Amino acid sequence: KTNAPPLEVRPEMTDFPSGQYIHFSYQYSIGGRRISLDDKRLAGVREFMAILADSNPVFTEGRFNRDQVGASSGNHGHRGQNVLYLDMHVLWQKTPTVGVAGDDIYLVGQNTDEYEGDEAPADETDSFLLPAYSKVSSK
Repeated sequence: KTNAPPLEVRPEMTDFPSGQYIHFSYQYSIGGRRISLDDKRLAGVREFMAILADSNPVFTEGRFNRDQVGASSGNHGHRGQNVLYLDMHVLWQKTPTVGVAGDDIYLVGQNTDEYEGDEAPADETDSFLLPAYSKVSSK
């Protein structure tokens, strides 16, 4: 235990935390949905199971952007994204449909058109990469 004061975000802190400096998305892991190399259900799909990638273009400012479905990350001008897979290799991918069985890594499951904010991966092989930072706009 230290006597250090708790982290406090102050106006002079211009580089963190802020969405403009955090440009990646990671696998949904809320509610005990951990991903593990030891999970036997993932043994045959580790090389296809996306767990981290450049920023999700579909969810920005805490909102679902239907017009970005199928788009690649904006980090590289929507030309593609770097994707880290469960077996720890990284590939440059030109489209977001590079998860297990062609899963769109930025969407939950297949054929989901509406998002309420309480979605979770459809099953253990569904990559659902969420923005690492999201701030709801006050506009």
